[in-house]
Amino acid sequence: MDLKSYESHLTSNHLCYTFTSKGPRGEIQKVVKFKLIHTQPIVVYNLAFGDANDSELGFDEDVISDNGDRVKVLQTVANIAILFCRRYPQVYVMAKGRSAARNRLYQMMISNRLAEIEDRCEIFGILGSAALAFRKNVNYEGFLVKEKRNKR
Repeated sequence: MDLKSYESHLTSNHLCYTFTSKGPRGEIQKVVKFKLIHTQPIVVYNLAFGDANDSELGFDEDVISDNGDRVKVLQTVANIAILFCRRYPQVYVMAKGRSAARNRLYQMMISNRLAEIEDRCEIFGILGSAALAFRKNVNYEGFLVKEKRNKR
């Protein structure tokens, strides 16, 4: 099941991607950024995304665009995470919603495509300080993903 996604654009530092959401509220520029958060015992980058703005961060994670394309936006973000993992196969990418509701949304998207994801990636759910093999119907606080070796 291939879901539609937007075309994304990589910045020169390879840690930031942009794409444009298109819907009833018009065109909304989105930003996906990766930030190094751990180097030991494993290398972990945090994935954050939101609507572009002129703040120091360059985007707003808390905004709800309501542009009628949530699945397409989340699929685009997932595709960007996969591209990042392919570029840096030794790293883990962490994603954590800004609220319990967003984490549930991410978890539902992962659960719905779990077989496809597990074919290409290792995926873990975060509970407290533990990263556990992802299982459906467990409410996680965040998620870790890493490309499986020799899968492209």
